[in-house]
Amino acid sequence: MERLRTVLVALKRGSPNVPSPTRIYVFKNQQALEPYLPRVDGKPASFSGFYRGGWDANYATLSAAWNADPRPDVYFSYIYDFVRANFARLPLWYETGIAGYYSTFRTEGDEARTGMVSDEDLRDLREALMWIPLERLFAIDRNSPEYRDRGRKRIYFAECWALIHYLSRGNDSRTPQLSRFIGLLGQGMPQDAAFREAFGCDYAVLFGELTSYVRNNRRYFYNRAKFSELKPPTEARVTAMTYEQILIRLGDLLASDDGRTADAERFYQAALSADPSSAGALGGLGWLRHEQERKDEAASLLTRAAEGGSTDYRVYYGVGRLRWDELASQPYDPESPTAAQRALLEAARAALRRSVELEPDFAEAWVELGRTYRLEPRGASVDAGIGALEEARKRLPSRDDVTRDLALLYRRKGDTSRADALVQSAGGAGGGAGTAASTVPARTGGKAPFESDMLADFDVKVARINALIEAGKLDDAVTAVDALISETGGETREKLVEQRDGLRKSAAHNHAIADYNAAVALYNGGDHAGAIAALRKLAGECPDADVAAKARAQANAMAGKAPGKSKQ
Repeated sequence: MERLRTVLVALKRGSPNVPSPTRIYVFKNQQALEPYLPRVDGKPASFSGFYRGGWDANYATLSAAWNADPRPDVYFSYIYDFVRANFARLPLWYETGIAGYYSTFRTEGDEARTGMVSDEDLRDLREALMWIPLERLFAIDRNSPEYRDRGRKRIYFAECWALIHYLSRGNDSRTPQLSRFIGLLGQGMPQDAAFREAFGCDYAVLFGELTSYVRNNRRYFYNRAKFSELKPPTEARVTAMTYEQILIRLGDLLASDDGRTADAERFYQAALSADPSSAGALGGLGWLRHEQERKDEAASLLTRAAEGGSTDYRVYYGVGRLRWDELASQPYDPESPTAAQRALLEAARAALRRSVELEPDFAEAWVELGRTYRLEPRGASVDAGIGALEEARKRLPSRDDVTRDLALLYRRKGDTSRADALVQSAGGAGGGAGTAASTVPARTGGKAPFESDMLADFDVKVARINALIEAGKLDDAVTAVDALISETGGETREKLVEQRDGLRKSAAHNHAIADYNAAVALYNGGDHAGAIAALRKLAGECPDADVAAKARAQANAMAGKAPGKSKQ
């Protein structure tokens, strides 16, 4: 893994970004690994290893059994994460292809070999009856059926690998054209125009070259490099682990799997049985409670872990987020906060600072620390917030929300040229996957006006929407989510749309129930005809099938009981 990382660093030609640490677990054999494998239909998956990326830590897990080699699968996901952390946003097919290209990494003495043929991908493509046309390949995203369906995903991944291999090692004249194509896409040029300008042909021509390369070629070139020149790290420090530490580490591994939280809790509880004051076990259990939305318990456990001298950066991040969430859930005026609100803000910052002291490469703590400076009053220094977000952006170059938050603080400072450049790099005020695309005010008369940070704060808007939902004001919540959708882009926008649609269904259901109850009240008040008419109208118009059926049945029952009416 260290040698692979050295090769990837050379590819980047600069210091690598590491948004979260990577923990590697090696089990003696498949039997030892099995209890920690992901579950499929309640049974352990048939993996000899897996890699699970996370915002707080990455987990590479594999068996050292003699008859299995899980490294390509682990490498693929690790490389994918490395590319996303170290390069500006790239097309999905390109990220997937690059990960496949480098996942066949091998070492031979002093030599590193990359870009070797993937026998599995080659076989899948040669046996496939139909390939994905290039114009479709470039359009596939994570919600596309080709990506979500397991069987179709194999062909997608294989074809992405083959395309990168062909353009990188199969045709020297095409190699610079690939870089040109990616560059034009990054500049915002439409895909079709960028393809024609970069490759000088249409999709069908390049597609024909690619299929011929895979089906007819018998010799594939790869890259070689000397480790004596790459100079990977060779020093290592070995420290024996206590039984309690092993329980906590294994609990952490299980906790990284959403479906294994109960198993993770057993490990943390076992560690607490051995040492009731174990900061590691308290912190791990605190994170489980946080993920389970049991905020009071999470706050208690994480605070105890911090007070017990925890050295886990995630504990202090969790404490900081809890303080920040508490502050964001209440009305707040940056110009005149209460003493309690200011104390909460400073407590959040102190915890987040401790998090980055313990783990400088933990990007999310830098993000949240920087964002707290959006709550400073006019004229106050935001330099510390700018510094934190600059650190976050180095580690998360593809995160537009971080770039926009940084632009907002530069604008607050008066550096509009830097702010404008950042907005442009994030794809403008309305694109990308940012969490708050409107945090950068639009220009007015050549001067950017100051807008209340709290009004532009995504977190606060979400808290207000949740407050509306808790108060039962679903229509108002839908309106508020619609407003947030209009100023948000990327994956965040997709999630908001999904949540908005769910709220609309809930609101429609509540309205239907209210109409049903109103009709029953009419009947009980003696207006039998009005009640029956209202119920039949509801049965014909209500989108909720269950409520519609109930209204129809009740209308028929009422008609049968009404004076002078026969049962219908």
